[in-house]
Amino acid sequence: MNGGSGLVDFASIGTSNYNGLQVQYTQRGGRLLTMIVSYTYSKAIDLQTQSTSTSNVIPNVFDVNSERGVSDYDARHILNMGWSMNTPRVLTGSAFVRAALNNWVYSGQFNAHSGRPYSVTLNNDTALDSEPDQRAAILPGVSPYLPKNRHRTAKVQEYFNVNAFGYPPIGSFSNQQRNSFVGPGYLLTNMSVQRSFPMKFKENMQL
Repeated sequence: MNGGSGLVDFASIGTSNYNGLQVQYTQRGGRLLTMIVSYTYSKAIDLQTQSTSTSNVIPNVFDVNSERGVSDYDARHILNMGWSMNTPRVLTGSAFVRAALNNWVYSGQFNAHSGRPYSVTLNNDTALDSEPDQRAAILPGVSPYLPKNRHRTAKVQEYFNVNAFGYPPIGSFSNQQRNSFVGPGYLLTNMSVQRSFPMKFKENMQL
């Protein structure tokens, strides 16, 4: 196919697979608590996760299978939880006390997943093939990992050992596989406390 900037060849040669195990717990219709919790253990493998342009994004075009690795969106552990809890109804005390303490709802969600994979890439064309996303070489005898018990500030400043990487010899490719490393995990929590007001002129209607 003759494109605007040269010859472009389209071929369906990529493969991908996904395997996962999901466990889910649901509690509905209770007087006080409604909850849903799901946990997924999975692994996604492919040759290329994103294919959004006609530009080649495989560094070594002579060995497409060298790109086989975990997908960009792979997250080994995923936990999601949502809940809504009504406070126990107060039936004693003055009308003012009952009005102040009843009809409260505590709800929220919690999401967590393990880190996404990534590659350490170069800023030049070491392989001399004019392809992007070329990866840095892992230096022999140097660990790319840093201690996990470091303070969060230290991890933000340097998540992996930058001194463990260098440039491959000119005209060659990296010894680093695609998505060899895993980034930081992700946690998100949202919570709310709400008050509902029963509408006396119509049954089961609340504001």
